[in-house]
Amino acid sequence: MDDSIPVVRDFDAHTYAREYNGGLMVGWFEQEAKPAFEESKVPKDWKKHIKKDFKHFCRYFLL
Repeated sequence: MDDSIPVVRDFDAHTYAREYNGGLMVGWFEQEAKPAFEESKVPKDWKKHIKKDFKHFCRYFLL
């Protein structure tokens, strides 16, 4: 990552943009994200345990 290029965040639109591997990465974030592992420690193979909840995520973007 080039430290001279800023990370841009738009908190009203819940978006961000930043340099990534010589390109531009743009993404969205939730205003109130849900914790992934509330009642246990994060397992080593955590990616297998992430549950997709598009209804929760999209409530901020589909008006």
